Amino acid sequence: MIKEFLGMAALVAALLFVGNLDRQDAERDESTYCEMVAIWENDPRPEIDRAGWPPYNSDIKCEG
Repeated sequence: MIKEFLGMAALVAALLFVGNLDRQDAERDESTYCEMVAIWENDPRPEIDRAGWPPYNSDIKCEG
């Protein structure tokens, strides 16, 4: 009984850890997206020559 409880507790801890890593990756991806969109929007060159990324993901709202 104790082994099963400890096994379940270890499984839950591992899932929480992995979930936290996934959240951190998503936050980092969103931050990178917003940085690249800001570069794109502030580059005065024609669109074909611009640096950064065009705002292709309408689900992400960037500040500024």
